[in-house]
Amino acid sequence: GTLSAATGSKFANGAISGAIQGAMAKAPHEAVRGRVPRYAQDVEVDPRVAALAMAEGEEAMKEIRLRRYDDLDRLAVDVADALQPIQNKWHTEVGVRIFNNGGFFEAGSVTSEGQICVRGNTCGVNLAKSINLNGSNRNLVGSFHTHPWNDTFSKSDLASAWAARNWSGREHTTYVTMPDRSVLSFDTGLVGKIPGVSDWPGYLNHTKRVR
Repeated sequence: GTLSAATGSKFANGAISGAIQGAMAKAPHEAVRGRVPRYAQDVEVDPRVAALAMAEGEEAMKEIRLRRYDDLDRLAVDVADALQPIQNKWHTEVGVRIFNNGGFFEAGSVTSEGQICVRGNTCGVNLAKSINLNGSNRNLVGSFHTHPWNDTFSKSDLASAWAARNWSGREHTTYVTMPDRSVLSFDTGLVGKIPGVSDWPGYLNHTKRVR
């Protein structure tokens, strides 16, 4: 099955299998840039990679946290410039949730699962682990994560945006960035209703290219 929708969690291609459980039980591999396999069937989870990606992500976010943003897209572009290089280096998705604190948009803590992204498997990030550093998590209005390939939102990306909307009671804008530096957004408020199973492909038509 997938991660609980109630948590606002997200996995890039949706499913969690026994392969993840098995990978988490393995000793961490020595993850070095350039040594990550490009094709595999099972998800490899490396806690060391997760810790390094989060630490480097927080360092990259320092200047952003000093600024005040009244424009959600502007914040997303700056976060993309800070976090996509972390994705590219460690081959693992990273992300943050976005909160409205006193009329200004602020990024929460950086999170990563340390799942090694390779062609043909699932990798993702649990955005529910990103916390509001300056207020209540109920101020949630958006989310942001990286992708390893130049593509678009996955079905579970959109599903988790709706889950976050239902949890917070606010419309939710989710963003994704890719290695080519493009940034896409999806705003639940522009669609009007929770999609049925057959509606997801059409919902991608509501995505916006921010950059």
